[in-house]
Amino acid sequence: MSPHRRGSRGATIADVAKLAGVSTATVSRALHGSANVGPGTLEKVARAAEELNFSVTRSASALASGRTNRIALLNGGQLAHWFVSEILQGSYTHLNQSNMDLLIYRAGSRTEREQFFTALPARRNADAMLVTSFALEAEEVTALESLGMPVVYLNMPYDDRPNVSIDDVAAGSGVARHLIGLGHRRLAFVGTGLTHLGFDWSSDDRSRGFAEQINASEHAISFESITVANTPRAASEAVTQILNLSPIPTGIFVLHDELALAITHILRQRGLRVPEDISVIGFDDHPLAEPFGLTTVRQPVEEIGRRGAELAVKLARGEDPGNTNISIPTSLIMRTTSSTPQASVLLS
Repeated sequence: MSPHRRGSRGATIADVAKLAGVSTATVSRALHGSANVGPGTLEKVARAAEELNFSVTRSASALASGRTNRIALLNGGQLAHWFVSEILQGSYTHLNQSNMDLLIYRAGSRTEREQFFTALPARRNADAMLVTSFALEAEEVTALESLGMPVVYLNMPYDDRPNVSIDDVAAGSGVARHLIGLGHRRLAFVGTGLTHLGFDWSSDDRSRGFAEQINASEHAISFESITVANTPRAASEAVTQILNLSPIPTGIFVLHDELALAITHILRQRGLRVPEDISVIGFDDHPLAEPFGLTTVRQPVEEIGRRGAELAVKLARGEDPGNTNISIPTSLIMRTTSSTPQASVLLS
């Protein structure tokens, strides 16, 4: 081993400068690709850095470039949720490939939300921000865009701001067409109401698409919208409301799969057959949807996270991002919880 070689933790920029016979400032410029360093000097610095097993840290790179090499993500809600984990998986994968870090902020309560928008801790701590799936107040949007960094919205389809989203209205309309095509004439939508946190961005759009398709149908169709609180008792409360309707709907569309699976289980506990008595359709294509046979709308959540991170990185680096309003297609996955209603149910 050369007497100059040291472990990567021991070598410093001063060691590289000494071995290369240049100043530390020259080493810094050379390692960060400055055009003011000649080819011969670049070669000497590179050779010395290799000899000493020296690598540039991201923090050192940030000092030289004025960038943090971090993308922040603001999540409206708790992190322990399947949808959020898929967003994080997709975002992290692309950022890791881009040699950037992911910085996470949570607005999971009134206090956390107020703290974030009061302090705006992401300022100077990131090069761009991803914001996921909650209904922002106008002043909160203004606050985010005062950060001096690109902001990309995920599953929040703004026409005039960078976003990666699905078309919830079109997806809801597709579910209504499917149920009407099967012969259902008594339908219901089950969603969770907005709280002060405003997290359920998609509920109104899915319900609206569902209702618009029903209203446009040539058939006479009854429609009920059921709203339950976003609590552990949501499924039980939804089933109680469904069974109190007269007549009981033969097809229901549920805001997301986790609630749809719980509703299906409780309906069966109470003696109803799914899908013979009531068809149930969810949304997401959660990993449990397939083994439980849930008919659902598949949205590629990991892809939303990945495409959002890709857009944020390009904007942060000043690259041309191309289209900044990206719509990710959904698809209806037919399984065993939806079918043609039985004649006896239609007559009841």
